[in-house]
Amino acid sequence: MALYFAEDTENPVSQSGPIQEEKTDFPKSVFLRGVCEMSNRHVQEPWKEIEAMIDKGDAQRLSSYLDALTPWEIARAVSRLDDDNQSGLLTLLEPEDAADLIEELSDTQGADLIEDLPARQAAAIVAEMDSDDRVDVLGELHKGDAEAILEQMDPDEAADTRKLLNYDPDTAGGIMVTEFVTYPQHLRVVDVLNDLREHAEEYSDYGVQYAYVVSERDVLIGVVRLRDLVLSPNDAALTSVMIANPLSVLVDASLDELEQFESWLDEDPRGVLNIMDGWARFVREQK
Repeated sequence: MALYFAEDTENPVSQSGPIQEEKTDFPKSVFLRGVCEMSNRHVQEPWKEIEAMIDKGDAQRLSSYLDALTPWEIARAVSRLDDDNQSGLLTLLEPEDAADLIEELSDTQGADLIEDLPARQAAAIVAEMDSDDRVDVLGELHKGDAEAILEQMDPDEAADTRKLLNYDPDTAGGIMVTEFVTYPQHLRVVDVLNDLREHAEEYSDYGVQYAYVVSERDVLIGVVRLRDLVLSPNDAALTSVMIANPLSVLVDASLDELEQFESWLDEDPRGVLNIMDGWARFVREQK
């Protein structure tokens, strides 16, 4: 029975009308305190709700319930589940939903969740994660376990992940992402807009704010903001609306150097940070 409290706390009302005192066998204050305590337990112990949904195999309700929790509540709830329920949690969820769950957790907690799963099942989940989150979690696993998962993934995606894993996590290379879009310099604005529309579903997972313009040798020569694409004439050359020579750092730059570098961006009209390898070829956008 849901209670609604007005300013007069002596007269709580429910959806079915006022509570009649003569039908209550104990003081009203005790009744209200008990309801509040039960409500607090419900809020503070979401792992019990999760356990019940796992036992019932109620995947749809479980996914909706997790969406309503804060990252802190999710992390706390998962930590209270036993090993069987933790495995059951990931098994019950769709890979995309399981990936979203892991991304809400610390890297160590996420790694603990997937390390006991069969490699094929873990790979299906890891493949749905953003590339930087994927690398962070796999980096917490033993190399043999991480490689077993990578072997079950798409070969190209696995190769990108292995490359990112080779970078020190405390460098620019360690925070790179592989989700970005590039276009050759000879295209027009309408060509880029058509491609963005055609691949809207795929690109929606990228968090795309910029399109990158590259030369025939795949060297980064400019960056185009999506708002500039939308507001420019369709027949305009891509190079005419791009920000030329965007600021860049090398993959081995430390995070301290990156922090200092980022402080300059607000003062520079080319304020888009990219990460380059030693040969000045475009590698990844910083997320």
